[in-house]
Amino acid sequence: MRARIEDNPIYANDVNYKKTLATLPDRLRRAFLEGDWSVLEGQYFDLFEVGRHTARAESLRLEEWAPRWISIDWGFKHPSAVYWHGAVAGGKRPATGGERRVNAESAEGAEYAGKSGRIVTYREFVQSELSPRMLGQAIAERTRRERIREIYLSPDAFARRTSEASIAEQLGDVLEQNGLPRPVPANDDRIGGWQLMYQLLEQDAWMIAENCPRLIESLPLLVRDDRRVEDVRKMEGDDAADAARYGLVPGVRYAGVGASAVGGPGAGQAPPEFGNGTARFVPGIPVDVQIERQITAEDPTSRAIHQQRLQAEAKRQLGPQKFGKKKR
Repeated sequence: MRARIEDNPIYANDVNYKKTLATLPDRLRRAFLEGDWSVLEGQYFDLFEVGRHTARAESLRLEEWAPRWISIDWGFKHPSAVYWHGAVAGGKRPATGGERRVNAESAEGAEYAGKSGRIVTYREFVQSELSPRMLGQAIAERTRRERIREIYLSPDAFARRTSEASIAEQLGDVLEQNGLPRPVPANDDRIGGWQLMYQLLEQDAWMIAENCPRLIESLPLLVRDDRRVEDVRKMEGDDAADAARYGLVPGVRYAGVGASAVGGPGAGQAPPEFGNGTARFVPGIPVDVQIERQITAEDPTSRAIHQQRLQAEAKRQLGPQKFGKKKR
């Protein structure tokens, strides 16, 4: 039996919610308004719900000091998709307004930020036929003065070359000129990434701003691959979901989403950013920088051991390298 929107006492008379649904593609309108989910047979994100997983950007309450990062799926004929993400900490919110404001660097702020939180995707830019440098400038203009910790770019952009430099190098040059980080390769474990996205939605640990319409439209349309049911079938218009996936994997760490939120021990820790369990190095980014980003240990001895192993792996993958001397 179909459940139509009129059967839901919460949304039956919600004019704004109905207006939002009316803007969706035909198949989604039929699913949400008429309960006809047969139009989305094999749907991967069958739990995604407008209203539950989406919100107005101004209501997301992303603090100025909260971690922010960007994820990009590069394309030319197919559009490039860019998403800005932030971390909203869990637990009790810091005082605002006339009350004392909790600073992120304070002991109290650090404890607050360490609580199991939520990832917020708060801005979208999707456009085709932009050169890497044009895309970099568009990102810089939209980022304005926000402090971005890292930029994650689809791994294929580090290998392709349009002229004298890779796409990642050209994009990175423009971003760096505008005070933003150079991009690093995103983790491209598709199955692990999709499963993480599903778990985050299931636990309400990921919210999408309503000003990200391409992402909101694409998620319900993704279906399982017939030959690999754990994976999403590649299709026209999946660029937005791919770009978001690149940002959610490291976002688990930024937001402090715990294991209980994403299903099982260790699930709250992001997979390695440079490959699936194995260190990965790419040309165009200083090797010392790549090594530093992959060292997670805190005590000096463990860090030194990890650094030596990574240097050996970088040499194996990229050939002889010159490493900077550590300052004493």
